Amino acid sequence: MEREQLRRHGVFAGVVAVAVLATLIASVTAHERSGRETVRASGERASASYDLSGFEAVHLRGGYDLEVVAGKKPAIEITGDKAILEALEVRVEDGTLEIGPRDGQRIRDSDGVELMLHVPKLRAITVDGAVDGKLAALDSEEFALTVNGAADITLSGTCGAFSAVTNGAGDIDARNFHCESASVTVNGAGDMRIYASKSITAAVNGVGSIDIYGNPPEVRKMRAGIGSIRLRHADDS
Repeated sequence: MEREQLRRHGVFAGVVAVAVLATLIASVTAHERSGRETVRASGERASASYDLSGFEAVHLRGGYDLEVVAGKKPAIEITGDKAILEALEVRVEDGTLEIGPRDGQRIRDSDGVELMLHVPKLRAITVDGAVDGKLAALDSEEFALTVNGAADITLSGTCGAFSAVTNGAGDIDARNFHCESASVTVNGAGDMRIYASKSITAAVNGVGSIDIYGNPPEVRKMRAGIGSIRLRHADDS
């Protein structure tokens, strides 16, 4: 009886601790948000070009319509609401093109901001937000894609090894991104359609799905939850 009471007290204390921690996190988050300037759309359209180079990776924070074409001379153009564009920071840091709100600013109504990127070579892209994107003419030995949010991204081109992770509700269509090997993970409710000609390791944690194209002879599946991992043929939708 005493042991059972101790166990119950321990569980109760754990629940209380979690609740307190959640309250503290919410309080800190609210405080951080309250200290940031909210930028809203002005209703005036504008565009901006940036003369930046020396990057083979891209990190996006926020919501954008994205078009990337690899194998071209560097070009960066952003079109959207003038107030939103003025609140964006565009820079290259450690070989990565960083695009997102400036420190201390929070963007509202960012729908309709269009990013056009031409790059000689692209090896990785990370998306934190709700990006609707098309990546074309990719050609690299290795390519990495990370999505945190609800992005919808289509890829085409070729690569040796492709790695992709979605956390949230990302939708990745890489049927026309022909790679030899792939290692892909869906965490949450995301969906992936992946092409691999030699080998693939596919993992689903949650209710997401991975469809595999290319008839790879080596397939490794790992599933936790009610998600699905299926082998598909080229004529399958």
